[in-house]
Parts: sequence; C-alpha cells; structure tokens
Amino acid sequence: MNVLEHSSRRLFMVTALLLLFASLSVVSLPHSAATSTSSTGVIVPLYSYPGPMWQGLIQAKQANPSVPMIAVINPSSGPGSSQDPNILQGVRSLQSVGINVVGYVYTKYASVSLSSLEAQISAYKSLYGVNGIFFDQMSNVPGYEGYYSTLTNYAKSLGMSMTVGNPGTSVPSSYIGTVSILNIYENAGLPSLSTLAARTSGYSKQNFAMTSYSVSYVSASYISSASNYLGYMYITSGNYPNPYAALPSYFSGLVADLAGGSGGPPPGMVTLTVESVSLSGAPISGLWTVVQSASGNTLATGYTPLTYAAVPGNSYVVYVSNYGNDAFAHWSNGVTSNKITVTPTQDTTLVAYYSTGQSQAPLVVDSASLSGTPISGLWTVIQSTSGKTLATGFTTFEYSVTLGTTYVVAVANYGTYQFVRWSNGSTNRYITITPAQSTTLVAYYN
Repeated sequence: MNVLEHSSRRLFMVTALLLLFASLSVVSLPHSAATSTSSTGVIVPLYSYPGPMWQGLIQAKQANPSVPMIAVINPSSGPGSSQDPNILQGVRSLQSVGINVVGYVYTKYASVSLSSLEAQISAYKSLYGVNGIFFDQMSNVPGYEGYYSTLTNYAKSLGMSMTVGNPGTSVPSSYIGTVSILNIYENAGLPSLSTLAARTSGYSKQNFAMTSYSVSYVSASYISSASNYLGYMYITSGNYPNPYAALPSYFSGLVADLAGGSGGPPPGMVTLTVESVSLSGAPISGLWTVVQSASGNTLATGYTPLTYAAVPGNSYVVYVSNYGNDAFAHWSNGVTSNKITVTPTQDTTLVAYYSTGQSQAPLVVDSASLSGTPISGLWTVIQSTSGKTLATGFTTFEYSVTLGTTYVVAVANYGTYQFVRWSNGSTNRYITITPAQSTTLVAYYN
C-alpha cells in the first residue's frame, strides 16, 4: 500500500526536531531458528512536517536510548527539488539523539528507471544528509533482485548505511540481502505469529520489519513474541487512508516494552492523554493544548496528541484551541466547551472533535497488475453512502471529493482482468473511504 506519500499537515509547527540512530549492520545469512538475541527497534513513517510527531519520536528515543529507531521522511513524494531548512534542521535533531533517518522513494514495483532513483538518492544525500533510503512499492516478483541490489549499492557508495524495502508482504528468499531490511507486512491489524514465522523462514530477524495500522491496543506479550521475528516494527491506531498522521497514544509504551520497561507513568500516577480528530474521526495532530490544576496553575502545554502524568483523584482543567479552519466542536463525552474538567482515577484519554471546513481534494483511482504494471481502462464508480452515483469513468480516474465525507468506490472486472485486492489489502471491489487529504487508491488485478 502506498501510504508513504502522505505529507505535511501543519506548517506552523516549525519547531523542528529529529533523528539519528547508532549505525546498524544487517546480517543476511540464515540461521537455524529465529531468536531475539539483539534488540528490536521501531521504524516510524514520519510523513508529517517537523512538529509534534517528530518531537514525540525524539522524546521516546531519549527516554529509551537502547531501542534502535529509524524514521522515514518524505518531503515531497521523494526528496523534492530544493532544500527545506526546517526539514534539514529536523533531520539533524533526529540524528543528534541517535535516530537513523531514511528518505522515501517509490519504485513502482521496479518499473521506475534506475537513473531516476539514483538521482533521488543523490538528492536526499546532498539536501538532507540522510542515513539511508526507503524503497516503497518494492516488487516481490523473482527477477528484480538485481534492481534493488543495484540501488542499495549506489546508496552505500554515497556513504549511506542502510536501505529499507517495502513490499508489504512476503518475498522469495532470493530478495534477502538486496536491501538491509525488508518490511514484510503493511496492513490493518496485527499479523499472527505464524504469519511472521512463515515470512521470515528462519532467517535472522535483523532482515525484517513490519508496519501495522488500525490497532487500538497492543499487548506487551505480543510485542515480546513478535520481536523474535522482527528487527523493527511500527504499530499505530491510525486508520487508512492516512494512518501515519500522528504517533499512537500508546507509542511510549510500545517503545518502553521494546526496551524492557513498563511504558507506564511513574508509580502512583495515571496518564491523561489528549487527542484531536475531525468530525469523521480522522486524526488531527498539532492542536495547542493546556493542562491546568483546579486552581488555574498551568501544569503542561503542547500539541496534540499530548500525554500528562496525573495524580489519581485530582481534578484537572484541559483546554484545546482552534487553528485556521480547524474549529473545536465537542469532546468525546459530548461537552461543547473547549475547556473541560476531569478527575482521572485510571489512564484516561480525552478526544477533541474539530470541524475542518468543507475543503476539496482529488481522489485518484488507479489499476495495476499484481506485479505493479499499470493497467488502464477499468470501469470505476464513485457513490455516496446512500448509494447515489456521483461519478463514473475509466482508470486512471480522478474525482474531486469533500474532505471528511465518506464515499464508496467500486471497480469492475473486464475480460481476463479479474479484481484481486485494493492497495490497503481489502479484497472487496467496493471500498468505503473518508478522505482526509489527496488520496490515491490502486486496484490490483490478475
């Protein structure tokens, strides 16, 4: 799934901070069984503009310095044509605390020319001094191993220490070693341990990573078990089509579990977390938040998502502000004042709902073979949730949608072309989406 093309949402947050992590050597040789003899780290799709998400990653690294971290940046569906000084400073901030930063490029299942990708790799090095490259839309079809090996060798010739490939699914063993790390799962929900065992096939876990979204809760026992098969993981509660807009509320706990800690608040305290979403439930990060005592003393400030260690039984006043077209509507308990008083006795999450205005953005529907070869001319229908047909046409098809509104998109079979799945893994030809920004859906056919 090409979810890595999500880019910045909040340009006012130019208090940039970011990454480096201790350089890593990847073992590509098989061994007799998967083990957890080395630390498992986190790999974070950092597709927002420098701001709270970047700061949260830095804070998690500082709190858990033993956990390896990789951050994937995507300035403009690639490096862009010019340097953004805020992103450059953010990269340096990330690297200063030990986070490895890798730059996003997409390979379109090995259909993008090597010269084009090498130019992007070189641009990442010169513009932002990244530690490596992330290859999205990586092919898993035998025959393209040399393509990715060539790109890895080029990146390392420029002084980069790692490459990450994202097929998002299993790969033949011949692909192991073509990049430093293979992301073998990118989908909604957690993969079973048997799936991870099958996809890693007894090779060193340092070859593999996974990315899971739409996960509301993850246990420490699952993290511990999955770490036997993976060198890196990222799990988030974010939902398609923009699951990587913010760190999940449990991110600090995830990192602490990987470090062998509890991930919770200090003894005798509980967490008070403030999140912000659109009226449709899409995550919005970067809304200014203030936590005060009942007497009016300011205890904490920051951008959503914000977590504060609270004393059980004490009362707190939480205030969230508006910004631009984002206007506060109500809290998750129905309160319509943007100031709310709470008395947490256990870990508590407050969700602030915002009206984001009626802005428009393109919804693009593409079609391709399972190997990623583009296919044009597949019939497409876009409907409202009530079943009213809003637009029809042939792929590649573009329609202007209202952000925050829910649509049903359907594609048809034709001749020998039979629909298999969408880019998010759904196998139903009818898919329901609520776009929060410009969105591209890819329908795969056999």
